[in-house]
Amino acid sequence: MTADHPAATGRLDQAPVDVSITTATVRNVLAVPVNALLALAGGGYAVEEVERAGLHQLVGVSVGLFDDATGMVQVSGGGLAAGQRVVVPAT
Repeated sequence: MTADHPAATGRLDQAPVDVSITTATVRNVLAVPVNALLALAGGGYAVEEVERAGLHQLVGVSVGLFDDATGMVQVSGGGLAAGQRVVVPAT
């Protein structure tokens, strides 16, 4: 493996490092924080959508790629659209 910017690495002989390796990518997807996922009793997942009127409803989702670095997960489902608000628990 080589560094993208070798000149920026300096002259360290030994140092702790964090490495993230991207194994797959997707474009133009919907993504939510992982902790927005709700496990359903019958299996699968949902997110809790907050409608404009303030009503909450569960929307079933299928999950795709997880991004461990950002804590996001790709989701898809019939009741989803860009711009919808979902509930994310406080951490």
